[in-house]
Order: sequence, then structure tokens, then C-alpha cells
Amino acid sequence: MTVLALSTFGEPSARLADNTALRFPTEKSLELLLLAAVAPGQELTRSEAAFALRSEHSEGLGRKALSTDLWRLRSVFDNAGLPSTDILETSGRSIALRQNAPIFVDALFLEQVWADLRNTPPHEISKADADRMRRAIALYHGDFAKSLDQEWCFLYREKLRSKHMALMTLLMDHEAAKDNWQAGLRWADRLLELDPLLEHAHRTAMKCHFLMGNRASAIRQFSACREILEQELSVPPSDETERMYRGLIHVTVDDPARPVKDRVTQSLSLSPAPVPKGQVRSERPITDQLSMALGSLDAARSLVANVDRRLRQPSN
Repeated sequence: MTVLALSTFGEPSARLADNTALRFPTEKSLELLLLAAVAPGQELTRSEAAFALRSEHSEGLGRKALSTDLWRLRSVFDNAGLPSTDILETSGRSIALRQNAPIFVDALFLEQVWADLRNTPPHEISKADADRMRRAIALYHGDFAKSLDQEWCFLYREKLRSKHMALMTLLMDHEAAKDNWQAGLRWADRLLELDPLLEHAHRTAMKCHFLMGNRASAIRQFSACREILEQELSVPPSDETERMYRGLIHVTVDDPARPVKDRVTQSLSLSPAPVPKGQVRSERPITDQLSMALGSLDAARSLVANVDRRLRQPSN
């Protein structure tokens, strides 16, 4: 049973099951909980944790301050009636959040939803999974621990921001695949508020506008896409976006023998090629790019950690 909920997005906070807010005596004691919470079951050496929290200090001073932070964090749990040993696993060498600690962490929930669904074709996402995606997106009400400026926070913050965008993109594609044009348009608009350069979101908005009977709005969407790309990147829309624009300009809707959607889909080159059973469609430009970016961020984090360790080694 979950007895503690840790909110990491925006200004971080922690609440008990009865909604009582925990009060942390210092920012560093809360940051220590965040550091342990984003990697449950994974041990952090005390030297690693001390450096993550206070990279400007020597190892000796950092570890001494860490011991104080840990004592304060344990006191927060114990004073709230939560045995700290149920939450944290510590030794003279390391610190970790227990693998099965009774704690809900919103960032971990978002990451789990993305990991579960990232390779699922949009039209195969179930209603239950779509609801999980909406919940994960709703929990994201600001960047991870936005007031903290430590390097480890920055790297994890960028990773979560990308996964949040990827989930929104997948949900947009799901709604469009289910012919929920209004919902698909809402998600496209939300994505474009966050990043107006996302051509995939522009194309989805064009498609949704058109299939709701508003060709003029679809054309305006293309114009907005072309204008922002020119202003920000000095490049024209991609060939795919141009083809869609030409298609919606020339498609006709006066053939009663064929459904409108079929004619529009063919004209806008939106008809997906069949996918052999057991394989996953690869045409998901934005989520693929985001996945590559996430991998790059992980690699960068590993590189930074390796460099830090080498710098901290005494010279011969």
C-alpha cells in the first residue's frame, strides 16, 4: 500500500496518504530524497551522492554534509510515523530507496508508462492505456524539480521533458488513429504550444482540421508551419508536409460513391502500409527522434559521471 506520494514536477513536495504535507528542514534533505527516488533499488555510493548534491565541496566536506542531510531526512520520516527503514536502505558506503518502498513517484510513473507503450502502434493502444497516458501527462505540471540547479537535476529534467512530449505525441497519434479529430487537434495544439517547430504536430492538426470539415483552417495551419520554420530555422516545410498541403488543396468531397475519409486519406497520402504481424510500425518521426535524444542524454550523463570520477582521483 502506498503511504507516501512524492511530487517531483514543478516545486517538489511529499504527502502522506491522508494528504498531510511533509515538511523538510532543508532543501538538501528533500533533494537527497529526490536523488534516491528517481533510481529505486539502485545504490548510490555516499561519494556519488555527496558530489551530486554539493559538487563544489571537497569529498570530505561533501560526505560530512551528506550525513547531516541523511539524518534530517530520516527524522522527517520517523516524525511522520513512517519508519525510515521502510523507505531508505543505507549503509556506511551507500544510500538507496528500497525497491518496494511504499512510495508513489510521479516521475517514475511517467517513465514506466512511456516504457510500456513506446513501441505500441497508436491504433493498438487500449482505452486503459490511453487513460494511463493521460494521467501521466496530467501529473507533469512543470519541469522536474524546477528550482534545483544541480547538474544531475538538469540531465534528468531534460530526459523527463522529452518523455512527456513523446507521450503527448503518441496520445495525439492515438486519437487521430481512432478518428477522434477534435481530441487529436487538442493534443496537436498543446504540443505546438510547447514546441511550434514540430512538423508532425502541424500535419496532424492539418489533417484534423480538414476531416472536421474546415479546409481553410487546415491551410492556415500549413501557413503557420511554413512561417515558423522560416523564421526560426530558415528552412521550408518537409516534403511530407508539402505533399499533405497539396493533397488537401486538391482533394474533392463530391463523390458520393466513396466515403469522405477514404478520399481524404488517399489524397493526403495518409494511408499506412500494412505491417506484418509481430512487427511494429516505424513511421513515428517525433517519438523516434525523442527516443534517440533520450539515449543521447543517458550517454551524456554517463560520460559526465566518468569524467567526474576521473577528476576526483588523486594524481600520481
